[in-house]
Amino acid sequence: MFKFGNLVGFLILVVCHVVYGNPGDAILNLDAQITDIPGLGMRYDGSRRISNEEALRLFTLAKGRHDRASLSGPGRCATCPEHSDTPIVASPGSGSGSGSGSGTQWEVVFLMRIGLRTGSGGSSSISPEASGATRLSADMVEYRRLYNEGKLTNEKIDELLTASGNAMSHSPQAAMAYVASLGSQLNALYGDSNAGSFIPRFEQYGRLISGTGSVGQCSDIHFAMLKAYKRLVGPNAKAYLVNFQTASNLHHTNLIIEDQGKINVINYGEIMQNSPGTADLLAQNTSIPGHGLAYRIFTDDGEIDKMVAHVDTPLGKFLREVTTGRSSFNPFESTNYTTLTAGLQSSGGTAVRIFFGELGQGDAVMGVAVDLKGVNRLGAGFTLQSYLSSAIAYTYNTFRTPTSTETLHSGILYINTGLGVVSPKLELRGFTFQARTDLVLEGGVWMKSYSAMDEDDSRFEGDFNLISRTRVDASLQVTRRFRIDAGVEIELIPSFKTAFPSSTDGSSGTDGLAETLGILPNRTTVRLGANYQLAPDLNLFGGVTYQHTPLGGIGQVDLGLATSSFRASAFIRGALDREETPLFIPGAERSVGGNLLFCPGGSSTVTPMACIGANGSHSLENNSWNLGLTGEVRF
Repeated sequence: MFKFGNLVGFLILVVCHVVYGNPGDAILNLDAQITDIPGLGMRYDGSRRISNEEALRLFTLAKGRHDRASLSGPGRCATCPEHSDTPIVASPGSGSGSGSGSGTQWEVVFLMRIGLRTGSGGSSSISPEASGATRLSADMVEYRRLYNEGKLTNEKIDELLTASGNAMSHSPQAAMAYVASLGSQLNALYGDSNAGSFIPRFEQYGRLISGTGSVGQCSDIHFAMLKAYKRLVGPNAKAYLVNFQTASNLHHTNLIIEDQGKINVINYGEIMQNSPGTADLLAQNTSIPGHGLAYRIFTDDGEIDKMVAHVDTPLGKFLREVTTGRSSFNPFESTNYTTLTAGLQSSGGTAVRIFFGELGQGDAVMGVAVDLKGVNRLGAGFTLQSYLSSAIAYTYNTFRTPTSTETLHSGILYINTGLGVVSPKLELRGFTFQARTDLVLEGGVWMKSYSAMDEDDSRFEGDFNLISRTRVDASLQVTRRFRIDAGVEIELIPSFKTAFPSSTDGSSGTDGLAETLGILPNRTTVRLGANYQLAPDLNLFGGVTYQHTPLGGIGQVDLGLATSSFRASAFIRGALDREETPLFIPGAERSVGGNLLFCPGGSSTVTPMACIGANGSHSLENNSWNLGLTGEVRF
């Protein structure tokens, strides 16, 4: 928020304008309390005297803020391409704001994002190698012998799988064929799950041999396939379970395997292969398209699974952007979709938008969204920021399956609400420090019409995320021209095990639920950057970003130049250990790229009238590249 010293500086500028007619005609004396004014395009270090050019820019900025007196905070635009932080907006004198009241001004805002990609990306169905299925047929003879002798155990199953892996030279392709054949056979005995735990694998194999009883649901079956694949390939196998919302049933679990730079999605006996450059590496087999808010990734933990990652779906990012103005807080996440929004945004934070878009897999999305914001002062300089965002959307897509063409219509009610506590900004001899913690709840309810639905399929589905995010930022003004910035952000989400029962097993739906819940540190991001003022309106900036995830670390180095109206940067990023970190983790694919942003209005207005941006990246692992274009107009 503006401090008293900022107000003094503003009054000096106004007096100067009255006396001299233009602040550029004199050198201004400024109060030393002014340290950083958002939108200025420079970092002022509190000197008592500044140049004519800087005085003119300060005057222009102050006049713009005076014309928009309803803003008592930084008033940064969360949806503007050049801004990445959440706005702090309050009504003057009341201690809270909701975007209403006298003095509120509205802007018409048009925003367009276009996502383009090319290269080796794509999805295709593949035929499993015959050798893996042949090996499973031979192993079933031994499984049957052990079962008849009462000696079939998980340990014996693992011994046979290890021997088969040796015989197949631990080939991932042969192993995928083995587990796909196993999944196809287990699917014939699909049924109830055990509450709170997986059906033991030796029971699954025994029921498969006898042809009686249930071997469990998707999570039970694909967990057995996951364990088999890891035994066949070895300890370095990059295989996981992915849980997501489907178009025709409740949440579904599949097996995902990375091999030779491609992601293989195995759904019982079907194998779908996604290559880098495709719009969604975790896109599921087209017979059961996923439309939830997130993919939840699991690995094995003994004879049960554990959640290790939470990855946003394209639809989840799309809905978050059209409602809150920001698709993700992950700096390595890409906006792999196209969208066009038009609406009204008030100086108090309220926004109403209509939106149209297309996801990378071809889903058409349209609807209307509203975003409400407010701030309450808590005392001692702390503030409580709140928002409530909602959208009503409609999606449509046509899917080609091996035997037919299916259509999916979905009506979506999406809600995103959050609370954030922001600390006062500590300032001491060029050092600043501020902390913020947020709790966000988002959820959606789907009403679906899918042409391939059976009578038992559910037309309603829900998906939700609960996210806790804590961020600490610090800055040190080393000299008038040189500044060092640092930041740390930790994101926590609830984790669960896919073993808890779903509605088909006849239980209450809560049996064993408590044993499956936990907390997952989804990612920890550390940023160290620097900014050097080469000229009054030219800054050199750069930095290093490191992100830790439970599946490996990701790093980025970037360097760029910025003026009050133009910003350009280049980066190199990727997993620090590609043998450890799977390709579907955002930012894991090693790539180089750059970002451009041009806002002709510069810092002469509080919010630029127009901005044009572009970003692109080229994979160092294959021939794919991604290009994004952004355009925004405000009036």
